[in-house]
Amino acid sequence: MALPLTSFQYHMQMSAQCYLRSIIRRANGEISKAAKLAGVNRTHFYKMLKKYKISTPKRRVNLGNAEWRALGG
Repeated sequence: MALPLTSFQYHMQMSAQCYLRSIIRRANGEISKAAKLAGVNRTHFYKMLKKYKISTPKRRVNLGNAEWRALGG
């Protein structure tokens, strides 16, 4: 039995958010580097962040897991 479309869309959105946050974490908050890791240009990466309502640190910092989670990561 197939999942309702809304449930599928919800899970796809959650997967995309998790992926984008992990890429930003791997790049230590550096968006240009995160975009390269994701294989897209920086402008497209910013569009994805906006689409999935993901905020980024105002400056590059080395974030530990607790700090990243406090930012919604």
